[in-house]
Amino acid sequence: MAELSGKSERAPEQVELTSGEADVAEEEQRASHPAIERLLAHEELSQDVLARKERGPALAPGLHVGVVLEVKGRTAAVSLDGNVQEADLGHHVDTTFLTEAAQAQEPVLLQQAASGRLVVVGVVQGRYPSKLAGERVEITAAREVTVRSGKSALRLREDGVVDLIGARISASSRGLLRLVGRALRLN
Repeated sequence: MAELSGKSERAPEQVELTSGEADVAEEEQRASHPAIERLLAHEELSQDVLARKERGPALAPGLHVGVVLEVKGRTAAVSLDGNVQEADLGHHVDTTFLTEAAQAQEPVLLQQAASGRLVVVGVVQGRYPSKLAGERVEITAAREVTVRSGKSALRLREDGVVDLIGARISASSRGLLRLVGRALRLN
């Protein structure tokens, strides 16, 4: 064969590199092509943004206010600054109470746990509740409890005196109606 250019044409030698040498060679190739570096940097940024979107925004330490959208078991979908995220319920938070708060659009307090998950720790009530319900409700006062509505009232005092006041008082019973006392005074 004749040599045309003065140099012999030989196939480039194939050299196997160790993994460390391959990494160094790849870094040298990247450094020689700035456009590739910019493209790779953009790719890493996109993956970072996607990861943050899945986790939700980074929260500052402390309590945060959000709104519960839905409650399922011991987790809730909450809206926090317009982002919908999943949050666990604190061990002391009642699911029925939280469901009612969600229906009333009451704000809730959220805290970020050490695991990074959000936890609902309470409901913010900006007004007096209009309903008090439960299997057992106890109201305790040291001196006196008064329940009042319009012209009627029920007062319980610490010395055992019970006053029932109203324009008309009715008592009815399907069974025995018993009035017991050392003395009964009717008019």
